[in-house]
Amino acid sequence: MDNKEKFCIITVTLRKDKWNSITDLKEICKKLHKHPGVKVSWMPDIDCLRTREDLIKELMSYHDKYDDEVTIDLAASTILYNKQGIRKVIDEGMSKLKNGLGSCPRAVGAAHLTTDALYYLNRKYGVEIAEAFLWEQMGVDGYSTDGGINGPYYPSRHHTLVP
Repeated sequence: MDNKEKFCIITVTLRKDKWNSITDLKEICKKLHKHPGVKVSWMPDIDCLRTREDLIKELMSYHDKYDDEVTIDLAASTILYNKQGIRKVIDEGMSKLKNGLGSCPRAVGAAHLTTDALYYLNRKYGVEIAEAFLWEQMGVDGYSTDGGINGPYYPSRHHTLVP
């Protein structure tokens, strides 16, 4: 297998309060793309999409230059809003990304989404639905999913934690 066939997908979650400099973002992008076959998914959260036009413009340039993915991190939306609020956040984020990319992303990220949110994303935006867990991230943030479901699965229509 030569380098053209190798690839790595790296997801970079962007929070409004942690990304103050476009220079930092450019440096990360430069480091990631110096490796052949790297594919990067940039995932700004909704607050970042709302307030950081400069950052979003920079991400769109990575989409154009490197074919990087730009999607939305819905993590905070799952705990801050009710069902209608989550849908409103989804619509707002997808609209902003569609305006910048020309189409809606086919994937989103979140620590956990409700069943309603997943099926709303699927029905309205064509996002494919699958759940996946990082099996063991004890060394990252002390969280463990030992005893949980191993590997990606298609969630039940009744609850996203049930295959």
